[in-house]
Amino acid sequence: MGVHRRLSATDQYRRLSDHGFPDRSAAEFPGRLRYKTLEPGQIHSVGLFFDAVDLRDAQAIYTAISNNKPTVQAFHRTVGRESYPRAGIFPCEIELNKEVVLDFVVEGQQLNVWLDGKLKLAYTMPVPRQAGKFALWNHSAHSEFYELRIEPLAPGFQLAQSVKEDRRSPFAAPSKANLQQDLSLAQAAREIAELNVQLQQAELKSLRARIAAEQAKVKEAADYEPLAKTASRLEREAAAVQASLTVKQAQRDLATLPASTGDQPDKKRTAAEQKVATAEKKLQAAQADVKKEDTKYTPLGETFPRTSTGRRLALARWIADEQNPRTARVAVNHIWLRHFNQALVPTVANFGLNGRLPTHPELLDWLAVTFMEQGWQMKPLHRQIVLSSAYRMSSAPGESESNRATDPNNRYLWRMNSRRMEAEMVRDCLLATAGTLDETRGGPELDEKQGETIHRRSLYFRNTPNEKMEFLELFDLANPNACYERLVSVVPQQALALTNSSLSLDQARLLAEQLEKSTNTDAAFIQAAFKQILSRPATAAEITACTKFLERHTGLLQQQGQQQFPGGGTSKRPPAADPRQRARENLVHVLYSHNDFVTVR
Repeated sequence: MGVHRRLSATDQYRRLSDHGFPDRSAAEFPGRLRYKTLEPGQIHSVGLFFDAVDLRDAQAIYTAISNNKPTVQAFHRTVGRESYPRAGIFPCEIELNKEVVLDFVVEGQQLNVWLDGKLKLAYTMPVPRQAGKFALWNHSAHSEFYELRIEPLAPGFQLAQSVKEDRRSPFAAPSKANLQQDLSLAQAAREIAELNVQLQQAELKSLRARIAAEQAKVKEAADYEPLAKTASRLEREAAAVQASLTVKQAQRDLATLPASTGDQPDKKRTAAEQKVATAEKKLQAAQADVKKEDTKYTPLGETFPRTSTGRRLALARWIADEQNPRTARVAVNHIWLRHFNQALVPTVANFGLNGRLPTHPELLDWLAVTFMEQGWQMKPLHRQIVLSSAYRMSSAPGESESNRATDPNNRYLWRMNSRRMEAEMVRDCLLATAGTLDETRGGPELDEKQGETIHRRSLYFRNTPNEKMEFLELFDLANPNACYERLVSVVPQQALALTNSSLSLDQARLLAEQLEKSTNTDAAFIQAAFKQILSRPATAAEITACTKFLERHTGLLQQQGQQQFPGGGTSKRPPAADPRQRARENLVHVLYSHNDFVTVR
């Protein structure tokens, strides 16, 4: 696109968006600026802004004639301040009142500038580029512009990295040598494409042959040897095609470099020539390998020895050897802990010298020996423990004051230890008491965020250090990184979770509806609720307290104009419309927060 514009020394800046040029400079573009520097003036700076933003930020290319020293330069304006890097200044030959042709290519941070067809500047712009406008300008000069062209950058155009490279301007008419080089590069590109096709075909044949050989080897078929020879030959042929392709690519890269000039060798050209020589040697070796005959080929996937080294088996035998009773002791200690809520060796994670001594060493050794004699089977050990008189003792302290005084910590197991349910059991019991627990076995892990909407057992939900079900975490969820002894805490948030959880509220309303259908009186309802939720009958005092609760809450719910407050959960099951049934739902909900519900006795 042409532009004829005269700028004086006082008319220093002219936007080009009003003359049909793009309003924003692209990330990459070539351009040609044709102009004449006129008299009068002193510095005679004339050029083009691109990426210009309100004259405060811009990149620039220009020519200057100062003190009879003409230069072609690049400079940068950042927040109104200008910088003139030495790498962006190059001496040139220009005269006043003589037309100048300034060609340039911008690609990312790279800039090439040609003056009258000769490459003068190969430069990396140090200031990050930004979207901005084009503008013509001069400084202390008069100028006349005849042509400015901004075009898309042609695909495949490579910028020069140094002015030593003989790279022609994208606007220059190609010479005979340029055309011959372009033809040579095009022929090389065609040959490379053909070799790529041959390589893909050769690799496909090689892969099929190796698959057939591998299958025959696994089946120990009689035709394995000829199949292996075919696989070996086709793999070597594919390697020869790959070597030919590498040679052709190296030759193509060498052809794109300019010839060496001067006495100093060009490092890039020397490296490219060395690359060609190395590739040709590998090609000769690959072509020689094609003539060989053997059964060696690259197997598919990882290969394993036919016989084991026996190291893992030796380790397993050492761990489970009867002369190494520690393994059996550790297993027995873990199983005892799960049944009695109290380990025989209190330091479950430490059986070493820093650990505590067992409370019942003879019992631990006897159970460990029995465990090994029964073939390390856990089911007989579980049966032996749960059928013992110690396991069948009541957890109630009874009236034995002497036992409480002598052994307050129950070290000698004069009663059964009561324990808090595990977090998973709390949630599962909520669902089981209302009959909504989904006992389907197996399947993929479930999203921990769906714990209140999906009624599968808790062990199927995702449990990682970063992904835990919030409801279970309050009740001391299992540590996914260790399996020694679960910590047990008693905090107010646990009661709040049972009170405010939409899961417990939904199950309470559902269970109340079920019990209402099978009972006729409040007393019968209370007894049924205690047996279903707490697994024990209600005492006379509890029946009296619960009856008063039902009467008082029924009266409150019947009153009109009571101020309501939003609940903590988002229950999906609405409350009963009947005040009496609504009070029963509340009673069931309260029983879910009872200590006996979360305690195993």
